[in-house]
Amino acid sequence: MSLFYQDFGDGEPVVLVHGRPLSHRFWDATDASPKATAGSLTAWSAAHPDADLSHVTVPTLIVQGERDAFVPLEGSGARIARAIANSVLVTIPDAPHGAPLTHDGQRNQLMLEFLAR
Repeated sequence: MSLFYQDFGDGEPVVLVHGRPLSHRFWDATDASPKATAGSLTAWSAAHPDADLSHVTVPTLIVQGERDAFVPLEGSGARIARAIANSVLVTIPDAPHGAPLTHDGQRNQLMLEFLAR
């Protein structure tokens, strides 16, 4: 994964992941207090959405990076796929956390193929 800063001339460095600007949502998250950040991590790890997800009845595409170290596949994408009866889980090889953003071309192709079914 290539990660570096680049200045586009406006004086504001932009973080690039695989040559693309990182989402501004990332910067919003960095403004959270340490207490809020810790609280959100606790809430995410304690969440058990399986019961709610079992009510999803539409065909669902789940896309996750194969090398997602932040949210490992078994605890997220695979778990979600097991909870949604009509779902398809696709992993993007060698992709990190946030693969649908960092590998948008592959994500778009997967979506087109899924929608064409």
